Amino acid sequence: MTQQLNFTKKARQQFKGYAKTASRLSAPGFAYLERKLGAARTFMLPDHGELLDRSRVRSEMLGEQLRPPFPITALEYRSPARSGRYVRGFTEVPCSRRIALVWDHADDFPPIIETILQRPLGRGVCIASICYFDTSRMWLPIFAAAHFSYDEGWVEPAVATPFIVQSVLAGATTPEQVGAKRPSFTPIPLLPDALFGIGKVKGVVGLSDAIMADLQDEVNAYFDFAETIAGVVPRDRDLRKHGGING
Repeated sequence: MTQQLNFTKKARQQFKGYAKTASRLSAPGFAYLERKLGAARTFMLPDHGELLDRSRVRSEMLGEQLRPPFPITALEYRSPARSGRYVRGFTEVPCSRRIALVWDHADDFPPIIETILQRPLGRGVCIASICYFDTSRMWLPIFAAAHFSYDEGWVEPAVATPFIVQSVLAGATTPEQVGAKRPSFTPIPLLPDALFGIGKVKGVVGLSDAIMADLQDEVNAYFDFAETIAGVVPRDRDLRKHGGING
């Protein structure tokens, strides 16, 4: 893809406004993401961010292989509904433009987020999902991001939740993938209002499923990206000669 998408720039402009009008709990999250978007190096990916075969069991990567090529990296891609993976009850809102905002974790969360987390996060990569909601014509972040530790290994999956069951029934996930090891993550409460509201209605399991369903596209896009460049692209922070950078 050669035409610049400029999704990151457009989302950042909207987030500046949200940071001024959102609630006391959520305004810091919008401002935090706006700053990250402003400092991000952007890459354009194919539709759905799919660089690798998503039907296969994902390769288990070492912690350092998950480190982004730049401290803050934005992966931009389109998600046409006609070729998307529909999971009943979980992926019904059309979002045709998407950003996986990724950063090497730093202790820079707003105080409200640190208070909710209750503990500092160690070394790791953070992945936030930012989507253009077609119906409302607005760029919005998913209410929680994910922190994947560089120092923890992949683990055996827990009992399948309703989201996992529906994903298998929809053909979006294979039984082999369900049983494979995966990296665990810590949710980052970017928009506490939404997190508390969903948790109150859906309970702990429902909230966990909502986070996984909303983050899966961007997490998959980044894991595809990380696996593709692992051991191939030099870690000298100068990737322009390799192409793919927008800005």
